[in-house]
Amino acid sequence: MAKSIIIGLFITLHATAFGQFTLAENEESTGSNNLITEALEHVKQHPINLNKIETSILHELEIIPGDVIDKIMKHVNNYGPIIHVLELQQCYLTATEIKHLLPFVYVPQHTQTNNTNKRKHTIVFTSTHQLADNKKPAGSTLYVGDAITTTVRYRGLVAPNVNVSFTGEKDAGEAYFESNQYTVFDFNSSCIQINNIRGNNSLILGDYTCDFGQGLTLGSGMRIGKSSLTVQTNKSSFGLKPYRSVTEFGFNRGAALSMAKNRSRYHLWLHHKDEDATFKLVNGQKEYSNLSRTGFHRSNTELNNKNSVRSSQVGLNYAQQFNQLQLEYTGVFTKYSGRFRKSERLYQRFNNSGQSYGKHGIAYRYTLNNGYLFGETTLCSNQKMGNLHGFVVGLGKRISMTGLFRNIQPGFISNGSASFVESSVVNNERGFYVGLSYEPSSHSSLAVYVDQYWFPWLKSATVTSSFGVDYLVRYEARLSKSLSWHIQMKYENRQKQIIIDLPMKSTVPTGLLKVRAHISHAVSKHVKLQTRFARNTSIVAHSRLFGSLLYQDIQLDPLKWPVKLYIRISAAHIEDNAVRIYTYENDLAYRFSLPSFSKSQVRWYVLVRWKAKKHVDFWIKYMLTYKNELKNFGSEWDSVSSPHVSNIHLQLRIKL
Repeated sequence: MAKSIIIGLFITLHATAFGQFTLAENEESTGSNNLITEALEHVKQHPINLNKIETSILHELEIIPGDVIDKIMKHVNNYGPIIHVLELQQCYLTATEIKHLLPFVYVPQHTQTNNTNKRKHTIVFTSTHQLADNKKPAGSTLYVGDAITTTVRYRGLVAPNVNVSFTGEKDAGEAYFESNQYTVFDFNSSCIQINNIRGNNSLILGDYTCDFGQGLTLGSGMRIGKSSLTVQTNKSSFGLKPYRSVTEFGFNRGAALSMAKNRSRYHLWLHHKDEDATFKLVNGQKEYSNLSRTGFHRSNTELNNKNSVRSSQVGLNYAQQFNQLQLEYTGVFTKYSGRFRKSERLYQRFNNSGQSYGKHGIAYRYTLNNGYLFGETTLCSNQKMGNLHGFVVGLGKRISMTGLFRNIQPGFISNGSASFVESSVVNNERGFYVGLSYEPSSHSSLAVYVDQYWFPWLKSATVTSSFGVDYLVRYEARLSKSLSWHIQMKYENRQKQIIIDLPMKSTVPTGLLKVRAHISHAVSKHVKLQTRFARNTSIVAHSRLFGSLLYQDIQLDPLKWPVKLYIRISAAHIEDNAVRIYTYENDLAYRFSLPSFSKSQVRWYVLVRWKAKKHVDFWIKYMLTYKNELKNFGSEWDSVSSPHVSNIHLQLRIKL
C-alpha cells in the first residue's frame, strides 16, 4: 500500500484523539466525524493487546489497511504471541508508523501498561452562540428557545469492565425542559457497556450503533465515499458500538450483545425508540410521509413531529473466518407504530411504504497474496436487491489499484444503509469506480480515480434516467521535512434538468470543475503556515459560473506556554450556489466543522486551546464573517440582516 497515505492517516488520526486535527488534505470526503473521534479517544485511553485482538477491533481504528491487518493476525498465528511492538515491522510497518500506532496498542510487559483498570472520567461542557439578532418575518412562527447551543458530555470507566456515558444537547432555538420537567436538554442519550463477560463478550444497554460488512445491509457513522485517498474503497465496519454523538438520528436504543469464540463472532440486538416523522391525520389516524432527519425541535411544527412514530427492530449478525476468507451474514427486521404512505411524486415511485421491512445480506472478504476481494449482496423484503463488489491489489511496491462495482435497484430500502454510492441515499444506482495510487519516489505521490454511474429511475433533478462521470487527479510532494504542497483537479459531469429558452425543462449535461492548490510550511517547531487557493467552474449549456476561495492558516504553539493558537483568514468570491466551496476548519474537541462558502464574503476565526492544568482544557473560538452582498445570511427563519455575523464557541473539558 502507499506508504505516504498510511503515514498521513496515522498522523491525522493521532492528532484527532487529542481533539484537534487538520483535515485540509481531504475535507470533501468528510472522513472525520464524531464516531471516529470517539472511537479513537476510547482506544487511546484503553490500549488494545495485540496478542488478544480480533480483526474487527483492529478495523475500529480505520487507519490500518486490510492487508496489513491480515498480516498481523497471520504473524501471531504462525509465530506465536508478539513479544515486542517492533515485530510489527514484519507486517510491513515502518518504525515511524509503529511510533504513531503505540498510543492505541500495547504488548504486556514490553511496552505501555494497560491502564484499563484505572477509573477515568471525562466531562465536557460546550456552548456556541451567534452574536447577531435574527430577523423574523412578521407573523412567522417564532422559535421556543434562545439562540444558544449547549452540550454536556460525560464518559466514565466506573469499573474495570464497565463504561458509562451520557450526552445532553439543546440546539439553538430549542428550549430547556421542553420534553418534560425532568429532562433539561431536548436531546438526551446514554449507554452502559459491559466488556469481557465470560471471555470476549460484551453487552450494551442504552444507545448504540450497528455497522456491518460494507454498510449495504446495515451501516452507520461515516459512509465511505470518493476522496483523494483513491484506493480506500473497502469499508471497515465497527460492529456494535456505544453511541456518544450529538446527532439525533441514525442510532438504535435498547440492548445489544456481542459474542466471540475462536474464529466466530455473533451480534444480537433489540431496538425500541421514538423517532421524528412528518404526518397528517386521515380519519383520525396518523399517516406518515417520511422520517425527519434534522434533529431540530424549535418551532411548533417541529415539536409536533417530535417522537411521533415508534420504531422497533431486531437483528442478527454472524461472521466466520476461514483462513483467507471471511463470511458475514446480517439480518434485520424493522417495524413502525404507524404506516408510511406511498409518495405521489413520480421520482419517488419506488420509495418504501408500509409499516415494516426486512433486509438480509451476505458480506465477504478474501485475502490474496497482493491484495484482497470484498463485497456484499443484500435482499430486501420488497424483493429489491443491492450488490457491491470490489478489489484492492498492489501492482508493485509503489503502486496500488482498486475497482468497485455497485448495482442497487430502484426501490432498494435504504433505511439504515451507509455504503459506497454517489447519491445521498443508497438506491437507484449503478456504477463502476477505478482508483490508482502511485509513488514515483518516497517524497511524492500521484492519485487518480474515475467513477462512472447511472441512475436507472428518475432523480429529483431529472425527468428521465440519467448518468454521470467523475474524474480526479491529485499530485503531492514533500520538498523537505517542513515544506510540502499538492495540487488537485476534479471534474464532475452529470445530467440535470434546466429551462433553456422554453417554458419547459430539458435534461442536459452539466459540468463542474474543481481546482485547488495547497502549500504547507513549518517555519519552526512552534509556527506552521498553510495556504490554499480553490476555484470552481460550473458549465451549463453555454454559460459559465465561477467561485474562488483563498485562505491563510497560522498555527502557533508558543514555547513553554500552555496555549495553542489556530488562526485563519479567508476570502471568497462566489457567483452562484452551484459553485460553492467547502473547506475544513479547526474547531472544538468532538466537533467537526465543514462550512460552505456560497456567497462572496470574508471570514476569519481564532481558536485558542488553553491547557489550564494537567487534566483541564479550555477552548474558545471566535468567528467573524463579512458579506459583500445585501442579501441576508441564513434561511428565512434564521436570517441576519446586519452586514456581518459573528459566532463564539466555548468548551471546557475536565478529566478526573
